[in-house]
Amino acid sequence: MVSIALGAIVLDEVLTFRIVAGMVVVLAGVGLTRWRKRTNSASPLVEAGQAVGSPTAVR
Repeated sequence: MVSIALGAIVLDEVLTFRIVAGMVVVLAGVGLTRWRKRTNSASPLVEAGQAVGSPTAVR
């Protein structure tokens, strides 16, 4: 997104609807892959005391 904006501002490149639509699709895809439901419970490993870095973690 930054490179496209800089290209349009600094190099006077044409910013078309297809470019903006492509940016929106890519950012929406990244957002969908990063989105998770938040839960109040900890993971089973944390509850069992086997979280990475804990003193009781089995190696």
